[in-house]
Amino acid sequence: MTSTTVDVDSIVATATDYAMAFYVGDRGERAERIKRVLHPLLAKRSPSHIISEGKFYEWTTPYMIQIAGDSVTNPEGRHKCEVKVLDISGNIASVRLDADWGVDYMHLAKLDGQWKIVNVLWDEVKP
Repeated sequence: MTSTTVDVDSIVATATDYAMAFYVGDRGERAERIKRVLHPLLAKRSPSHIISEGKFYEWTTPYMIQIAGDSVTNPEGRHKCEVKVLDISGNIASVRLDADWGVDYMHLAKLDGQWKIVNVLWDEVKP
C-alpha cells in the first residue's frame, strides 16, 4: 500500500491537533481535540521520567485528556509546533513533533480510516 498526499496531510493534522490541544481553546475544546487523535490505549513515556528500576512513568489517554484540559493557553497564540513525517508504511506512520515542552516521537496507526496516536516517546528540550 502506498502512502498518499491525503495520508501525509492527515498524519500532520493529527500531530498538530495533539500539540494544539495544549495551546489553544477552552478546557472542553482542548480535551475534545486531544481525545479525537489519541488511541484509547496510548502509551506515552520519557527517559527523563523513570519510576524505579528502569520502569517508565506512563501517561495514558485519560490522563492526557486531563492534562490538555488543565493546560494554560497562551493568549498571544505563540507556540512551537513543527511536525515532520518520518515514515509511512501502509497503515502505520512515524512522526517527530517539536513543541514547547520538547520532542515527541510518535507512532500512529490508521484505524477505520483515521490516524490515531498509539505511542509517544518524548523528552524535554535542554537549552
